[in-house]
Amino acid sequence: MKNALDFDQDGRPDNISFLIKRIKVHTSPDDPDYRFIGSYGVEKFLELFSEDDYDAFCLAYMFTYRDFEGGTLGLAWTGDLKNAGGVCEKNGHYRGSLKSLNTGIITLLNYGKHVPPVVSHVTLAHEIGHNFGSPHDPEDDLHCTPGGDHGNYIMFARATSGDKKNNNKFSPCSLRSINAVLNTKARSVKGCFTEPLDAVCGNEVVEGAEECDCGWEEDCLEPCCFPMRVNPPQDQPPCRLRPAAFCSPSQGPCCSQDCRLKYGVLCREDNGCRTAISLVSIKFRYKIIISLIFFTGQGPLCPASTKKPNKTVCSEEFVCYNGECTGSICMAYGLESCQCIRNYHDPLIRSCELCCKLPGDEMSCKSSFEWNLPPYDVPDLYAKPGAPCDNYNGYCDVHQSCREIDPSGPLATLRNLLMSPEGVAILKKWIAEKWWSMLLLFFGSAIIVVLSVRLLTRRNAKNFLSTILPGQTDFRICNIRSSSRSHPSCIVTSPSGNSSHLSLSKNRVSRPRISAAPENGWV
Repeated sequence: MKNALDFDQDGRPDNISFLIKRIKVHTSPDDPDYRFIGSYGVEKFLELFSEDDYDAFCLAYMFTYRDFEGGTLGLAWTGDLKNAGGVCEKNGHYRGSLKSLNTGIITLLNYGKHVPPVVSHVTLAHEIGHNFGSPHDPEDDLHCTPGGDHGNYIMFARATSGDKKNNNKFSPCSLRSINAVLNTKARSVKGCFTEPLDAVCGNEVVEGAEECDCGWEEDCLEPCCFPMRVNPPQDQPPCRLRPAAFCSPSQGPCCSQDCRLKYGVLCREDNGCRTAISLVSIKFRYKIIISLIFFTGQGPLCPASTKKPNKTVCSEEFVCYNGECTGSICMAYGLESCQCIRNYHDPLIRSCELCCKLPGDEMSCKSSFEWNLPPYDVPDLYAKPGAPCDNYNGYCDVHQSCREIDPSGPLATLRNLLMSPEGVAILKKWIAEKWWSMLLLFFGSAIIVVLSVRLLTRRNAKNFLSTILPGQTDFRICNIRSSSRSHPSCIVTSPSGNSSHLSLSKNRVSRPRISAAPENGWV
């Protein structure tokens, strides 16, 4: 999200931007601070991450590489005007323990495949949208869920490809919801939004006038840069190079742990759409202008790679798009990617076949298995696991089945997690203070119950009659529902075991002496 967003819809940007305040990287499961060993569902994973105190931050996010059930790419606590959760929420008691609900998680793995960066970007914006107070876009509102060639907005509840015009925009519905929550929780006097800063020393990102940034003292693992401290010594200014250091690894991958530029070491691999690069290829250039490069902070950075042309085939099933191997193979044949909609007579795998269409012609969308005549000899392919399917209502799994997404599942579980003993305690306190309300509620309920019982008793007495007539030993069971109201139907059973139907009118039975409703709910 950029500061050009206009949440209050006044025609001017709100100037809301993001600044990384701190980064924590877990490099080993043996790290004593790492508590996520084992397999967890997405809800439990977020709950565990939320157990730390993040009061010093507006939002805290965990990026992981786990394959969560149901194609879930992220989850976050939703901001709300009345309930806990979302941006600026402070650490508090929920479900018997302290939790921070200004949190979210993002995974970069989906159905065994790496999630394309463009999709991860939209996922992060989606979860932050929840933190900011936006629910999912209503699917029955065409203004907020338009679909089509322009795609759906950020807060669409199901799948996304990330490459449509609307995929990186908030819908009008989201803007309205977010503005109300930000005004109350973030932009108010008690909110966590602050004036923008040029740099934040300790966030492990070299910004502004910083020479380097290796993080806080407990996180800094290099001997080249002075770390951030609460009370730094005067001769050790944070985010400055140490006297003997020529560079810092925090400046880029071309600086070694001994604080020197390293040559001949690959710093970026060839991904099929950009050339591999190392510092050795421009060593002579660095020797000549090293003082200038170092002064501007660019020396240790990995030099830029040369991007291959768009539509260059990569990994046999994709094409290059802006230096990444993420484009559909359809583009190599002058076609556009689309999603085949499965009819009732089609096989289940139909939804996960790779499909192409003529540019701008939605009606021409068909499987790659059908685009096999020149000049469109597209190879027969299936969509990769994790690809959106069924008009963005699901993701393809490893078995070429389209798994529909239940967008309310994880969110509903999160809401249930907030039902804690503390909530019960609050209810008890309310009862103690509003005891007269409880008395009114009790007596009102009692009156309703009594009236309901009397009405049901009368209805049962009318509906079911067990009658012993004078001078007879027949047992009659009458059901008013089985006949007309003027002549109920009765089954007459005599001691001999013979049964017959009898019409019971007012003239035939006018004053029954014994009346009882049948047991066990018989109707």
